[in-house]
Amino acid sequence: YYASRGLGDVYKRQVLCDGRKIALTAVNYLISCGHQKIGYVEDCHNETRYIGYQEALIHHGIAPDIDDVYDIMPNEKNGYHAMAYFSKLETPPTAFYCANDILAIGMLKYLAQSKKWYYHPSIISSDNIVESQYTTPMLTTVSLPKAEMAHLAIQILTDRMNGGHKAIVKTELQSTLIIRQSVRQYICLLYTSDAADDLI
Repeated sequence: YYASRGLGDVYKRQVLCDGRKIALTAVNYLISCGHQKIGYVEDCHNETRYIGYQEALIHHGIAPDIDDVYDIMPNEKNGYHAMAYFSKLETPPTAFYCANDILAIGMLKYLAQSKKWYYHPSIISSDNIVESQYTTPMLTTVSLPKAEMAHLAIQILTDRMNGGHKAIVKTELQSTLIIRQSVRQYICLLYTSDAADDLI
Protein backbone atom coordinates (compact mmCIF):
# COMPACT_ATOMS: atom_id res chain seq x y z
CA TYR A 1 0.00 0.00 0.00
CA TYR A 2 1.57 3.26 -1.08
CA ALA A 3 0.12 6.63 -0.15
CA SER A 4 1.92 8.27 -3.06
CA ARG A 5 0.87 5.84 -5.79
CA GLY A 6 0.91 7.55 -9.20
CA LEU A 7 3.35 10.34 -8.28
CA GLY A 8 6.28 8.62 -9.98
CA ASP A 9 9.15 6.38 -8.90
CA VAL A 10 10.72 9.04 -6.67
CA TYR A 11 7.72 9.10 -4.32
CA LYS A 12 6.16 5.70 -4.95
CA ARG A 13 7.66 3.98 -1.90
CA GLN A 14 7.93 6.86 0.53
CA VAL A 15 4.92 6.17 2.78
CA LEU A 16 3.72 2.59 2.98
CA CYS A 17 1.98 -0.06 5.04
CA ASP A 18 3.63 -3.45 4.47
CA GLY A 19 1.17 -5.86 2.85
CA ARG A 20 3.19 -8.88 3.95
CA LYS A 21 2.93 -7.82 7.61
CA ILE A 22 -0.80 -7.13 7.19
CA ALA A 23 -1.34 -10.69 5.97
CA LEU A 24 0.81 -12.11 8.78
CA THR A 25 -1.35 -10.29 11.34
CA ALA A 26 -4.57 -11.58 9.78
CA VAL A 27 -3.53 -15.21 9.30
CA ASN A 28 -1.82 -15.43 12.69
CA TYR A 29 -5.08 -14.31 14.29
CA LEU A 30 -7.03 -17.03 12.45
CA ILE A 31 -4.51 -19.62 13.61
CA SER A 32 -4.76 -18.33 17.20
CA CYS A 33 -8.48 -19.06 16.96
CA GLY A 34 -7.75 -22.69 16.13
CA HIS A 35 -8.04 -22.63 12.34
CA GLN A 36 -5.63 -24.78 10.34
CA LYS A 37 -7.29 -24.98 6.91
CA ILE A 38 -7.20 -21.34 5.83
CA GLY A 39 -8.07 -20.07 2.37
CA TYR A 40 -6.76 -17.03 0.53
CA VAL A 41 -8.90 -14.91 -1.80
CA GLU A 42 -7.42 -12.22 -4.09
CA ASP A 43 -4.68 -11.72 -6.64
CA CYS A 44 -1.61 -13.92 -6.07
CA HIS A 45 0.79 -12.43 -8.64
CA ASN A 46 3.49 -10.12 -7.22
CA GLU A 47 1.25 -9.66 -4.19
CA THR A 48 2.96 -9.19 -0.83
CA ARG A 49 -0.19 -10.16 1.07
CA TYR A 50 -0.16 -13.58 -0.61
CA ILE A 51 3.49 -13.98 0.44
CA GLY A 52 2.56 -13.08 4.02
CA TYR A 53 -0.32 -15.58 3.96
CA GLN A 54 2.04 -18.37 2.92
CA GLU A 55 4.71 -17.36 5.44
CA ALA A 56 2.23 -17.41 8.33
CA LEU A 57 1.05 -20.92 7.47
CA ILE A 58 4.58 -22.28 7.07
CA HIS A 59 5.71 -20.67 10.34
CA HIS A 60 3.00 -22.63 12.16
CA GLY A 61 3.80 -25.90 10.38
CA ILE A 62 0.81 -25.73 8.04
CA ALA A 63 1.49 -26.66 4.42
CA PRO A 64 -0.11 -24.16 1.99
CA ASP A 65 -2.68 -25.89 -0.22
CA ILE A 66 -3.24 -24.47 -3.71
CA ASP A 67 -6.82 -25.79 -3.57
CA ASP A 68 -7.50 -23.29 -0.78
CA VAL A 69 -6.43 -20.32 -2.93
CA TYR A 70 -8.82 -18.37 -5.18
CA ASP A 71 -6.89 -16.05 -7.48
CA ILE A 72 -9.27 -13.26 -8.45
CA MET A 73 -9.44 -9.51 -8.93
CA PRO A 74 -10.95 -7.58 -6.00
CA ASN A 75 -14.62 -6.71 -6.29
CA GLU A 76 -17.78 -7.72 -4.45
CA LYS A 77 -19.11 -9.93 -7.24
CA ASN A 78 -15.91 -11.96 -7.34
CA GLY A 79 -16.06 -12.41 -3.58
CA TYR A 80 -19.58 -13.78 -3.94
CA HIS A 81 -18.45 -16.23 -6.62
CA ALA A 82 -15.42 -17.27 -4.59
CA MET A 83 -17.58 -18.31 -1.65
CA ALA A 84 -19.99 -20.10 -3.99
CA TYR A 85 -17.02 -22.11 -5.27
CA PHE A 86 -15.63 -23.00 -1.86
CA SER A 87 -19.02 -23.94 -0.43
CA LYS A 88 -19.30 -26.72 -3.01
CA LEU A 89 -16.03 -28.39 -1.98
CA GLU A 90 -16.09 -31.56 0.09
CA THR A 91 -13.58 -30.17 2.59
CA PRO A 92 -13.57 -26.37 2.25
CA PRO A 93 -11.45 -24.08 4.43
CA THR A 94 -12.78 -23.27 7.89
CA ALA A 95 -11.48 -19.71 7.56
CA PHE A 96 -10.39 -17.23 4.90
CA TYR A 97 -8.03 -14.32 4.59
CA CYS A 98 -9.34 -11.91 1.96
CA ALA A 99 -6.70 -9.42 0.89
CA ASN A 100 -9.28 -6.60 0.94
CA ASP A 101 -12.66 -5.86 2.52
CA ILE A 102 -14.70 -5.64 -0.66
CA LEU A 103 -14.07 -9.31 -1.50
CA ALA A 104 -14.95 -10.31 2.06
CA ILE A 105 -18.23 -8.39 1.84
CA GLY A 106 -19.16 -10.35 -1.27
CA MET A 107 -18.34 -13.61 0.49
CA LEU A 108 -20.48 -12.68 3.49
CA LYS A 109 -23.38 -11.83 1.20
CA TYR A 110 -23.20 -15.29 -0.35
CA LEU A 111 -23.20 -16.93 3.08
CA ALA A 112 -26.24 -14.88 4.12
CA GLN A 113 -28.18 -16.31 1.17
CA SER A 114 -26.75 -19.83 1.28
CA LYS A 115 -28.92 -22.81 2.18
CA LYS A 116 -25.89 -24.59 3.64
CA TRP A 117 -26.58 -23.37 7.15
CA TYR A 118 -23.84 -25.63 8.58
CA TYR A 119 -21.04 -23.96 6.57
CA HIS A 120 -20.22 -20.54 7.90
CA PRO A 121 -16.43 -20.11 7.83
CA SER A 122 -14.58 -17.35 9.62
CA ILE A 123 -13.49 -14.43 7.43
CA ILE A 124 -10.84 -11.77 8.00
CA SER A 125 -9.70 -9.13 5.52
CA SER A 126 -7.72 -5.91 5.32
CA ASP A 127 -8.45 -2.20 4.71
CA ASN A 128 -11.22 -1.43 7.25
CA ILE A 129 -13.43 0.44 4.81
CA VAL A 130 -16.58 2.04 6.24
CA GLU A 131 -18.83 -0.73 4.90
CA SER A 132 -16.98 -3.36 6.94
CA GLN A 133 -18.76 -2.10 10.09
CA TYR A 134 -22.21 -2.76 8.64
CA THR A 135 -21.92 -6.34 7.37
CA THR A 136 -23.65 -9.28 9.04
CA PRO A 137 -21.67 -10.43 10.91
CA MET A 138 -19.51 -7.33 11.30
CA LEU A 139 -16.22 -7.86 9.50
CA THR A 140 -12.98 -8.50 11.35
CA THR A 141 -10.24 -6.73 9.41
CA VAL A 142 -6.76 -5.23 9.54
CA SER A 143 -7.03 -1.45 9.46
CA LEU A 144 -4.62 0.71 7.47
CA PRO A 145 -3.74 4.20 8.75
CA LYS A 146 -4.84 5.86 5.51
CA ALA A 147 -5.26 9.37 6.91
CA GLU A 148 -1.80 9.29 8.49
CA MET A 149 -0.30 7.90 5.29
CA ALA A 150 -1.80 10.70 3.22
CA HIS A 151 -0.72 13.34 5.74
CA LEU A 152 2.87 12.10 5.82
CA ALA A 153 3.03 11.80 2.03
CA ILE A 154 1.98 15.44 1.67
CA GLN A 155 4.52 16.53 4.29
CA ILE A 156 7.37 14.66 2.56
CA LEU A 157 6.38 15.94 -0.88
CA THR A 158 6.09 19.54 0.35
CA ASP A 159 9.43 19.35 2.13
CA ARG A 160 11.13 17.98 -0.98
CA MET A 161 9.59 20.65 -3.22
CA ASN A 162 10.90 23.29 -0.80
CA GLY A 163 14.40 21.83 -0.96
CA GLY A 164 14.23 20.30 2.50
CA HIS A 165 15.65 16.93 1.43
CA LYS A 166 16.92 15.19 -1.68
CA ALA A 167 17.23 11.60 -0.54
CA ILE A 168 14.34 9.16 -1.00
CA VAL A 169 12.65 8.81 2.40
CA LYS A 170 10.86 5.59 3.23
CA THR A 171 8.33 5.69 6.06
CA GLU A 172 6.44 2.57 7.14
CA LEU A 173 3.29 2.82 9.27
CA GLN A 174 1.77 -0.02 11.25
CA SER A 175 -1.61 -1.63 10.64
CA THR A 176 -4.08 -2.48 13.42
CA LEU A 177 -6.17 -5.61 13.92
CA ILE A 178 -9.87 -4.71 14.31
CA ILE A 179 -11.68 -7.64 15.96
CA ARG A 180 -15.40 -7.77 15.25
CA GLN A 181 -17.70 -10.76 14.69
CA SER A 182 -16.75 -12.55 11.46
CA VAL A 183 -14.02 -14.69 13.03
CA ARG A 184 -15.01 -17.41 15.48
CA GLN A 185 -13.08 -19.96 17.50
CA TYR A 186 -12.72 -23.15 15.48
CA ILE A 187 -14.82 -26.06 16.72
CA CYS A 188 -14.46 -29.39 14.94
CA LEU A 189 -17.89 -30.77 14.08
CA LEU A 190 -18.61 -33.82 11.95
CA TYR A 191 -21.79 -33.42 9.92
CA THR A 192 -23.86 -36.23 8.47
CA SER A 193 -27.14 -35.99 6.63
CA ASP A 194 -28.91 -37.75 9.53
CA ALA A 195 -27.41 -35.38 12.07
CA ALA A 196 -28.37 -32.38 9.97
CA ASP A 197 -31.94 -33.66 9.72
CA ASP A 198 -32.12 -34.05 13.50
CA LEU A 199 -31.14 -30.40 13.98
CA ILE A 200 -33.63 -28.94 11.53
